[in-house]
Amino acid sequence: MFRAKYLDGLAELLEEGQLDIPAQLNELGDTERRRRQLRCWKSKPWVVYSKAPFAGPRKLLDYLGRYTHRVAISNHRLLCCEDGEVRFTYRDRRDGDRQKTAVIPADEFIRRFLQHVLPSRFQRIRHYGFLANRFKSQRLAQCRQLLGLRSAELRQQKPQAAEQMHVLLDIDITRCPCCGDTLQREQLPSVAPATIGTCGLRGTQHWGPWDTS
Repeated sequence: MFRAKYLDGLAELLEEGQLDIPAQLNELGDTERRRRQLRCWKSKPWVVYSKAPFAGPRKLLDYLGRYTHRVAISNHRLLCCEDGEVRFTYRDRRDGDRQKTAVIPADEFIRRFLQHVLPSRFQRIRHYGFLANRFKSQRLAQCRQLLGLRSAELRQQKPQAAEQMHVLLDIDITRCPCCGDTLQREQLPSVAPATIGTCGLRGTQHWGPWDTS
């Protein structure tokens, strides 16, 4: 379908003369030869090479999920809109993933926001094909069967709270909100203060270990 849509759009632009044809493709200027060439391209298989993700498919889906299941910017990142300017927070990946504040004109903010709006006749991938809600469970099971995945490969660990916060709210709770450095977890030594239990007898209750995260 992508091949057909692409070639139809290309043919339309060529008919309207909106493309600069390079010298090696002068044959596209002739109507009959152009149609013959387009038919030849339509008969060829278009194979897309997809390189294996470095961190595995799960990380890739988490990354793409931020764009397919969320809007351009989360509400909690918007600080204020005053005097025709919008102030919002962002993370500077080049500066140790530190959280910073940016101020841009409101019209520029709207322009950037609208770049994330889907064009006409496009749909989010979660509602299309094997990811459509109506057939998702059935189609995914069929995909796994066709791929020959074993049951051990299908079992996934439950995502941690830190991962859920980062994916859903774009908040990294493993980093300090002030300096951006990674938080360290240390265990305090156990103590055994004398306490009085529910039965009224004095005993020893062990406290700890403590989690300072």
